[in-house]
Amino acid sequence: MTQDKKLRPINRLQSMHPLRALVDRTYQASLMAALSGKPVVWSMLDNGYGSAFFNAIGVESVYPENYGTMCAATGAAPAFLERAEAEGFPTHLCGYARNCIGYTAMLTELGQAPPEAPAGGMPKPALLVSSGYLCDARFKWFQCLGRYLDAPVWVLAAKPRPERSPRRRRLRTRGHLPCP
Repeated sequence: MTQDKKLRPINRLQSMHPLRALVDRTYQASLMAALSGKPVVWSMLDNGYGSAFFNAIGVESVYPENYGTMCAATGAAPAFLERAEAEGFPTHLCGYARNCIGYTAMLTELGQAPPEAPAGGMPKPALLVSSGYLCDARFKWFQCLGRYLDAPVWVLAAKPRPERSPRRRRLRTRGHLPCP
């Protein structure tokens, strides 16, 4: 029995389709901004803080950590992970960081986004903005990117957003969730 259609190992939620379109538009907006001469920042100031701040000052922002998930979903990540390993980064380093470092090494070498980069890639940033919020590796990760890209690195302290869920507030006060 032959199958004309490739079976997928998982069923996707229908909400994935509009979300994917939104993510694609985000990265396309960063490419268009770079082409028009508008500054682009690679940021780790996420969780609702970064976009509003960058929009207010007229800077387009993209999130390399999120780009790692796009690379994984489209099958582009192995090339970037292998490049990071060839650059001397260990396989036990965070996969998001390795993907981004490998992508950045290729971007720097080629002078443009690698051909296998999904959504056209991320444009070279004018600035890197890091935060240790949620992930200690971000400090060194972005320091490394700054060396590859010859871009300044700013580290901003971001306080966690207030809990919106009464249940999470109760769990935190009872000691079931770590305090920020």
